[in-house]
Amino acid sequence: MWNQRIRNDDALLQLAQQGDREALDSLLTTHRNELFHYLCKHFPSLNDDDIEDAVQQTAVDVCSEIQRTALRSSFKSWLYSIAQHRCVDVIRKRRPGTVAVEELPDELFDDCAMEVDTDFRLDLQQALAALPPRMRLAFTYRLGGLDYDTIAQVLGTSRGNVASDIHRARERLEKFLQA
Repeated sequence: MWNQRIRNDDALLQLAQQGDREALDSLLTTHRNELFHYLCKHFPSLNDDDIEDAVQQTAVDVCSEIQRTALRSSFKSWLYSIAQHRCVDVIRKRRPGTVAVEELPDELFDDCAMEVDTDFRLDLQQALAALPPRMRLAFTYRLGGLDYDTIAQVLGTSRGNVASDIHRARERLEKFLQA
């Protein structure tokens, strides 16, 4: 079924890029709920209204760019990348230049094999919040189980940049936590 969906996405994408509005509507409708839930999970500091606004703005962006964009990845990766940037924009508008500790997802720490005390957990959250945005996202997506190629597609960068960001994030976190 998954391969069938990918083939359907590819066929619909071709039609949408040729100006077929029904194909574009079908693509957006197919991914809407999954995208909403993805954003809720990865941006827990945003409320449902913020997420809904980001999803709607993403649809507007896709509609305006679909015919002018030559995709180098799947439609889904492109869609999620736009939506992710919309959510980051909402967060930046609230607190220019900062990321609150509360904006980091708790599930980053839920799968840890060791029990961590509250102070260590807070230190780790603060260390993550101090990372530059792309580095933090690459690191947290990797912790969430995404592979380097998928992270690169979502962030709109190369696999090498993702590997470098994750490596530097680990080094910075280690230094921060040892201090």
